Amino acid sequence: MKVIKDIKAIAEVLHLDVYMVGGYIRDKLIGVKYEPKNLDIIIKNNIEEFIEKLKAKGYVILSFDNNLKEYKMTYEGKILNIKKAKGNTIEDDLASRDFTMDSICINLKNNQIIDPFKGRLHIKRRIIQEVNNESIKNDPIRILRAIRFYIKYGMHFSAYTEVNIRNQANNILNCSPNLIESEVMSTIHNDEGGVFFELADQFYVLKELIPYVDELKKIGKCRYHAVDAFTHMNTAYHVFKDIQKGYLKIEGVNLDSLKRNSGDYDALDYLAFGIFVHDIGKYESYKKDGDKISFKGHDIAGFNIITKVCDNLGFSTVGKELVCCIVKNHMYPLSIFKKNTKDYKNEFYNFFDEFKEKSPYLIIASFCDVYATKMYLDVENEKNEYRDFIKSMFIEYENYIK
Repeated sequence: MKVIKDIKAIAEVLHLDVYMVGGYIRDKLIGVKYEPKNLDIIIKNNIEEFIEKLKAKGYVILSFDNNLKEYKMTYEGKILNIKKAKGNTIEDDLASRDFTMDSICINLKNNQIIDPFKGRLHIKRRIIQEVNNESIKNDPIRILRAIRFYIKYGMHFSAYTEVNIRNQANNILNCSPNLIESEVMSTIHNDEGGVFFELADQFYVLKELIPYVDELKKIGKCRYHAVDAFTHMNTAYHVFKDIQKGYLKIEGVNLDSLKRNSGDYDALDYLAFGIFVHDIGKYESYKKDGDKISFKGHDIAGFNIITKVCDNLGFSTVGKELVCCIVKNHMYPLSIFKKNTKDYKNEFYNFFDEFKEKSPYLIIASFCDVYATKMYLDVENEKNEYRDFIKSMFIEYENYIK
């Protein structure tokens, strides 16, 4: 790789020990199929001179912090995160990191591997282990990062790492909201198996991120639903993941056209989050009168709840608007379907006029909601009929935007 060759050449000219550490090495050792685009570089001294040499070769500074001696640079699609080493030695710096698999470095001057915490052994054994017993306590955002690694790499936690995750879960909202959003969305983006919310619940994290998680497990069964609200929400999320993987198809739906954003996550990941939380308002709206159970107004209650959740999790304005729209309006397409008219066109166009570019996201969310319900209870055999209805909505939407 040219970037690594450039760094080695500069290190040799300046007689510097320059270390590559973190994600690039971790991913290479794990054997990921893609080429990592981020490189973390550690320098003990002369960092400013090193930066100037890179600039002379055409590298561009994206951001920097003079006080912390941290620089972010880019060249030919690669991102370099360049930092001054913490402590007196490279081992001191590695000791400050999160997990042993992230505490492996290579001295680019002589290609020496430095692995004081047995990170390579833990990678081989598929273990996520803290560098020390205070790693998660010192920075609770590492809880979400650990869950992301668990899902992305198919690894598992060491015993004391799992204990510390559970013990420190109640501190997760003390972290930077922007970091929380990034970790949650990146994890959902990599969650091909649809297990994120189950895992986060298992390790006591989900109830810190989203209110009423435990309460939703106890309500929700009614004449429309055979399972509790939490199970239904999670099933709807699974349905969406099956659509993404191509296991479940809706004719006329092009998910790639709905991604919008680029980077580690995109609009489809906000959609996935919105699909999971779509019934979050059911606990507050729950009413029981004899044998009759109702959740009237759960869409509005859910909207009020999820608005605060999105703020707590640091969601971008665009992400928050999409999630809140889904929670508030996920029943709208079903209400059109229930009118059982011969010509839905006017109803469709009223819907498109109201929700504009959010229309396809709402249609997909509604499909996942209804399909998840009918998987358990489909007395009127509506599952396939509703899929055809959703297909017709997408066909009309394509005509609408032309």
